[in-house]
Amino acid sequence: MHADPDELRRHFEAASDEELIETDSTDLAEAARPFYEREIARRGLHREAVAANPADDNPYPMPDASLVLVRAFGSEWEAELAKGALESAGIEAMISADSVGGMRPHVAWVSSGYKLLVRGEDLAAARGILEAASEDGAQGEA
Repeated sequence: MHADPDELRRHFEAASDEELIETDSTDLAEAARPFYEREIARRGLHREAVAANPADDNPYPMPDASLVLVRAFGSEWEAELAKGALESAGIEAMISADSVGGMRPHVAWVSSGYKLLVRGEDLAAARGILEAASEDGAQGEA
């Protein structure tokens, strides 16, 4: 059976956020997964919520992973943009910052900033993606 890409795109665009979150991507046909992932990223839904296994009591994203620092940012929005770029490329990432529960964002940039973390095995690819995005942005400003 051949999957029509336009039909797959429309299917996931028409789904509600709840339907997308409740969808287990491992149950999808391989051809459908990129459309599902693209729609999750487009809406800014948290992959942790989407990938969560109800039987798993661990509330933390990327459990049992050896996380490494890709880059630290001075603002949360910069870190979120970089995280989105990585997730769009299929690399799971998370942001770590001490902002006193979001109540004191200045604490994060005064200390070590907003740290973008990935699995150790994804580090080289993540750096490449962020460097390419930086170069694209610099060319757009010229």
